Amino acid sequence: MATDTTPANNETVRYATATISNDQIVVTATVPATFSFSLSAFTAALGSLPTSGAPNTATAITATVSTNAQNGWLAWAKNTNANSALTSAATGDGICFGGNYPTCTGAAYQTTSANVHSFSGAAGYGLSVTAGSGTPTVAPEYAGSATTFGSLDNVKFEQLASKNAPASSNTFTLTFGAEASPTNKAATDYTDTVTVSAAGQF
Repeated sequence: MATDTTPANNETVRYATATISNDQIVVTATVPATFSFSLSAFTAALGSLPTSGAPNTATAITATVSTNAQNGWLAWAKNTNANSALTSAATGDGICFGGNYPTCTGAAYQTTSANVHSFSGAAGYGLSVTAGSGTPTVAPEYAGSATTFGSLDNVKFEQLASKNAPASSNTFTLTFGAEASPTNKAATDYTDTVTVSAAGQF
């Protein structure tokens, strides 16, 4: 025979409670700051430069940035040689916008898009930046093309690209280009070194 355990109307169920002055639990957590930056290559070979027509370009180098910084990230570049030039130690000569190394008329870094020059039929050396995944903003000083390039600055780091929000594998490409002057001295050691850096805006 089954037993009914449901309390009847005239039965009493006894229980006890405890009351404390602080009955709230605060749950906390931390999201650590993250930032990574990488380049797909560390050399840019321009080959044997033309002295007319379209400039030579090196294989594009991809820069990749990831960060959880609230205000996104910034990337900059600074080169070694003055007046955005490729220089030859063997000859003491240089390749730069406007020719006439070392004065390099018009080759010095300028703010705004005035920094971008056409090397179609004109001597020069510089950098063009293109936005990739994540659509970062390219600085107007380096928003070039297959034939137009921005002058590099050997005095201080200049902004290349940026993003004003957290980023997951944002990319931009760096393309170096150059065209020689008909009077540039023959040599195989024309070179420049460009340092590229980036940082999160936490």
